[in-house]
Amino acid sequence: MTPVRARAHATPPWRDLALAAVLASLIAIRIPGPGTPLLFAFGLLCIAFLGPLIASRREYQPWILLFLAGVGGASVAIIVNGAAVSSIPTSQPFRLLVYTGALVAWKTIWRCTWQSMTAGIAIGIGALWLQTANTGSPEATWKYALAFPVCLMVLLFVDSTKRGSLLAGFCVATLAITALFFAHRTMALILIAALVIWSVARRRQQLSRTALFLCAGAFLAIAQVLISSVPQLAEDGALGATLQRSFAQNQERSSNVILGGRSELPVSLSAALESPVLGSGMTPQADTDILNRATGFAQELGVAVNDATLRTWINPSSGAVSAHSAIMEFWIVGGALGLIVGIVMVIAFARALRPNRSLITGSLGFTFLLTCSLWDLFFSPYLTGRDLVLAFAVCLVGASVSQDRKAESEPRASGPDFPTPHEPLRSTFV
Repeated sequence: MTPVRARAHATPPWRDLALAAVLASLIAIRIPGPGTPLLFAFGLLCIAFLGPLIASRREYQPWILLFLAGVGGASVAIIVNGAAVSSIPTSQPFRLLVYTGALVAWKTIWRCTWQSMTAGIAIGIGALWLQTANTGSPEATWKYALAFPVCLMVLLFVDSTKRGSLLAGFCVATLAITALFFAHRTMALILIAALVIWSVARRRQQLSRTALFLCAGAFLAIAQVLISSVPQLAEDGALGATLQRSFAQNQERSSNVILGGRSELPVSLSAALESPVLGSGMTPQADTDILNRATGFAQELGVAVNDATLRTWINPSSGAVSAHSAIMEFWIVGGALGLIVGIVMVIAFARALRPNRSLITGSLGFTFLLTCSLWDLFFSPYLTGRDLVLAFAVCLVGASVSQDRKAESEPRASGPDFPTPHEPLRSTFV
């Protein structure tokens, strides 16, 4: 056992959980008063910390340098466009930089294990959402304060054995059915996708290429049947009154399932085209030009434009455009450099998952984490506490790419080079 591994295992688990929970709770998200300068100052410290690290680690330079360039450019775009400096900490790219830098520091200084850090993040997310339980909807409170943190913690600590893996799979399937029954379709889709990806990945070594193609084809066929039949059954009331109301409301907003049940893509594209290179600095107001251009995009995409659609497109409290996803918000606020941040994340995910199947075969919890992070990038503009989850996934992917390049340059030892989810990451950030 190396000294790093010995120190990591000697770290008290409660301290790991406490540190990560404090990180999630104290780094304020859109909290007025001291929260903004605190976040801004912490972001500058993260940049100062990551700079020497990148300079000394050649394998990080291509991707993280591009990521930091996008974050810095998006932050500068906010000032160039006349917005206040206090707006920078509320931008998605800057917050991701803060959390990524904080997690790197947590891993480097305190030798926290990935498992305990993730569990602490789950606790922090629950704490953040419980603080807003009085102002948020019961559905959002249930999903983020209870279902997501509890599910992530159970998966991380239960599926370390074969029997535990079966139990974790059963729990995920049960929770997915429960979420669908109560019309929490996003949570149900994330859970089902994570379960399918994890199950196929675990059996990939036992399946031929033909069998894999057959499995993929069968899954797509079943998904198409469900997409075609379930909404109609729900709208007819065959699946209960709760799902009937949920699907009826979705049908009013959008008729295109490719949009993930969200109708904000046309207005997001229209807002991004206002200043596609430099960005708007902040989410623009929904003026006549933006709405007219968005209506044209909506007609091409098959999205019905009515009063319900307009209420979805425009933030009722501020009158600003509602972004369709985190990537679209990167583009709208930070311009081309902000869009680079999202694109680099997606490329890093793809590069990491392709050669390192141990990321998704070893733990259903990590599969759930990565699936949720990708979902947030493409379909969720309201990351809130899940900024931390996305930042964690960025760290994990960066570590995976680093380990993959290290393995290519060094003789291959026996056993997998990438650590299992329940082992500390060796020498990646050291």
